[in-house]
Amino acid sequence: MILFLSLSSADQRVWLFSRFTRGEVNRTERVIQCVGGKAVNAARAAADLVLLSPGISVIVDALKQARIIFERMKSYAIYRIAETIRV
Repeated sequence: MILFLSLSSADQRVWLFSRFTRGEVNRTERVIQCVGGKAVNAARAAADLVLLSPGISVIVDALKQARIIFERMKSYAIYRIAETIRV
């Protein structure tokens, strides 16, 4: 089991109207409520993960590669911010 915990979760609501008339009281036909946020997206991505070889080494290798990619992204973001404000 993988547990995802995030402080950036969101409660999303979509209100569906059969018709919307300006200046009048409009009643919703249906309300769809779901959760969102970074942890939910990460959990969905992890649920789609397909392990091609047995054992946990596949996950460890993927995490190592993810850390490398994250460091590159962070370095690039810092570089672009520094270029923008000309430090």
